[in-house]
Amino acid sequence: MGRLRLRDLSMNADDDTPVEILDTVMPAAFEQFARDIISGEVGNISRLSLAIARLLQTYAAYVRRNFGERPMVIHITREYLRPYIDFLPEGHPLREIFATYCSDELDERTTVIRFPAALENSLREIVDNPNAEPNIRRAAAAPRRARTQTRGNNEVRVQVDSQDSPPPRSPITESPITTDGAAAAEFLGECVVAFGDLPRPFSGVGNKLAKICNKMSNRSQCSLENMSRFLNNLKRQYLNTNLGPEMSGKHIRIANVVRGTELKKLMTHLIINKSEEDRDIILRRPIMIQNHSVVHSVQFRAEPGANGAIGPGPTRHFFQTAANQLFHPEIGIFKPTSEGSGRMLINPEFNVSRLIQGLANTDEHRKAFFKVVGQFLGFLILNDLKYDVHLSNYIQARMLYKDSEISEDEILIYYLLDFPEDRTGRMAMFKRPDDISALGFDFNDEMELDPARGNEALTAANYAEYTRLIARKKLEIAESEPYLSALLDGFFVSRKYLRRARVTVPILDTLMSGREVSPEEMERVIARVRLNSEVWRMPRQRELLQWFTEILSDRGELFPTAVAAEDPQRYAQNADEFKRQLLFWWTSSRYVSDRINYTINPMGGVGSYFRSHTCSATIDFPPRIASREEMYANLLRQVADTDFNML
Repeated sequence: MGRLRLRDLSMNADDDTPVEILDTVMPAAFEQFARDIISGEVGNISRLSLAIARLLQTYAAYVRRNFGERPMVIHITREYLRPYIDFLPEGHPLREIFATYCSDELDERTTVIRFPAALENSLREIVDNPNAEPNIRRAAAAPRRARTQTRGNNEVRVQVDSQDSPPPRSPITESPITTDGAAAAEFLGECVVAFGDLPRPFSGVGNKLAKICNKMSNRSQCSLENMSRFLNNLKRQYLNTNLGPEMSGKHIRIANVVRGTELKKLMTHLIINKSEEDRDIILRRPIMIQNHSVVHSVQFRAEPGANGAIGPGPTRHFFQTAANQLFHPEIGIFKPTSEGSGRMLINPEFNVSRLIQGLANTDEHRKAFFKVVGQFLGFLILNDLKYDVHLSNYIQARMLYKDSEISEDEILIYYLLDFPEDRTGRMAMFKRPDDISALGFDFNDEMELDPARGNEALTAANYAEYTRLIARKKLEIAESEPYLSALLDGFFVSRKYLRRARVTVPILDTLMSGREVSPEEMERVIARVRLNSEVWRMPRQRELLQWFTEILSDRGELFPTAVAAEDPQRYAQNADEFKRQLLFWWTSSRYVSDRINYTINPMGGVGSYFRSHTCSATIDFPPRIASREEMYANLLRQVADTDFNML
C-alpha cells in the first residue's frame, strides 16, 4: 500500500516537494523489498535483514531534507516495516536503527534530519555482508524498549527503558500468545517468514501461504491515513441525498423506541413496512445531510420526567446500537468462530421469527433477511458507524473477491486468522511433519470430512489437503453459502469500487469494526478538547477543564468504585469501560476518530446534570460541580442514563 499512497500524494505535492520521492524512488524501494522477502529462502534472517537494510538506506537518503509530505513517507515506512522488525531477534542492530530512522518523533520534525553516522555504517555493513553473523546484543536482565529523544544538534539518539517481562511465546512462531485482533495482525506480519521456512513436504505450500500473508500483511493499514478522503468518495458514490418528490417516504421514521429493541424495531420497519425497492433507496441515504437536517429520524420512549430523545444524535445512537445488537449471540444472526476470538460467522440456522414477529421462519425469508443485513452493513460503513466485533476474514474476503477468485490456500489463511486457538497446533504440524503420523489419527477423526476416507491414516502426505478441508468445514462455507450470497447481494458497495481503491481484507476490517480505546487515543481526544477550550479564561472554567482531562486520562487510580457498585448491571465497572460509555454518550461512537471535533461547553447543563449533543460532539457542563470526584461520579451515572441528558 506504500506505492498507492505515495503516488497518490505526488499528485498534490507542493512545489518544493521532490516529487520523484513520492512517485518513483520510494514506491520502487517498497516493491524491491516485497520481491526480496518472497523470493528464495523467505525464512532466512539474513535475507530479511538485507531487505530491511536496503529499504532503510533508500528511505534515509531521501527524508533528510524537509518537504510537505515527509511525515507521511516516514509514517508509511514505519508501518510497512513494523511486522518484519518484530520478527528479528531481540538485540538485532536493525531494531535500534528502525527505532531511530522511523520514530514517531520524526513525524513532527520540520528541520533537516541528521542520522547518526554509526547507524548508517551499520546499514552499509548489513547490505555489503548480508550473510555475516549480526552483532546481537543480549539484554542481561529484563527486555528493553526503545525510545527516541531529540538533542540540540538535531541528532536523534536512542535510550532504553526497562519493562515488564513479555507474555509467554509460542515455540512455533515466536509470537505472543494472545487471542485478540492484535495477535492476528502480528500473525500476518510473522507468517511470511514462518511459512516460508517449512520443511518438506510442505515447502511448496509454505511459499504459497507466505505470499498470501505478505499480500494481506497489516502494513497495508498505512493507507488508512487516507481513509477520510476515501470515505467521502464512497459517500458521493453511494449515498443519495436528493430530497425531491421521488424520494418521498424513502426514509426511516420510528417513534416510541424502547431501549434494547433497536434492531428488532429497525428490521421490522424495513422488512414488514417497506418494499424491497424502498429498502434499497432507504439504506443508500445518510442519517443527516450537511446542514444537520435529519433524513432518518428516531425517537426513544422517555422515562417518566424526561422528554423523548429525538434528533440527529439519538438517531445515530439508534443505528449504532442496532449495529451492535446485530452480532449479539442471544439474537443468533451471527455466531462466534470460537470463544474469545471476536470473529463472527453467519448462523445458517438463525430463526427469523424470533426477531420479527409474524414472519415465518422459512428459507426464503431467511435469505431476504440476510440481504437486508448486507444493505445495513453498507449503510454503516457510509455513515461511519462501527461495531464491536469483527466479521470472519473469509466473509470480508467475499465482499472483495468472487468465490472463484479465492484459492484454497487463501481460505486456509482465513481459517487460521479466524480460529486463533487452532493456529499454534496447525503450524506445529507444518513445522514438524514427522509428528503427524505419530498422532495416530484417521482422516475423519477430528471432523467428518470425507466419508469415503474414514479409514485413511493421517500422514504428512495428506495433511495439507486435510487442513484445507478442515478450514472449509470450520468456516461452514457450504452451510452458509445461500445466506452469504444474499448478504453480498445486499452489500451495495461494489467489489469493483473497493478494489480500485486498493482496499484489502485488513483495511475493510478496520472500516467496519472498532477497537479498544488506547491511552494514546485518549490523549488525542484530550488534545482536541484543550484546543477547543483555549478561549476558556475564567479560573473556574480552567478548573473544570483540568478535572475533565484528568478523568479522561485516568487508568483506574481515580475511578469511583463505590459509585460503580451501586448498579453493576448499568454502570461501568472500570475506567476503560467508562471511557467507551462516555465516548458513545458524547458522540454516538465508542471509538476515537480524528474526524470528530471533541468539544466541551462550560455551561448548558442543568443543576448537577451534564448534557451531550452527539451530532456536534459537545458536552455541556452543569453549574453545580464542587470537585473532580463529584464530576467523575455524576458522569459515571449519567452516561448510563441517556434519556435525561442526550440531545
